[in-house]
Formats: sequence, C-alpha cells, structure tokens
Amino acid sequence: MGMPYHMFPKVLNGLYQTINPLVRDEVKARIEKNMKDTNQEIIKIVYGTNYDSGIYRFGEKGVK
Repeated sequence: MGMPYHMFPKVLNGLYQTINPLVRDEVKARIEKNMKDTNQEIIKIVYGTNYDSGIYRFGEKGVK
C-alpha cells in the first residue's frame, strides 16, 4: 500500500483509535505492555470496551 507521506499521521491516528472499540482485552494487554516497555503512551487503553465481546455475551443469552 502506498500513500502520500502527509496523510500518514492521520491514518496512523485512525488506526490507534480503533484499538479500544475493536481489540479484545488480551491483545490490549500486549499493546499496553509494549507501549510501557518502549516508554510510549500512544493511546489510553480501556479494557472491557470492545463491541465484539459484548456481542458474544448477548448472543449466548439473547438480547432483551
């Protein structure tokens, strides 16, 4: 994939913004550990917020 360099920061920021709503907690923990190990705080990780896990939880019991 290629893109003009001036677009890269916005694309990267958009990617970071998908972490909390899309990534499961196990992967979030790895991302957070890697950020701490490299002294970076790119994004505040919020656990228990991905929509995927909620779908599975409600899917098993049914949505009321």
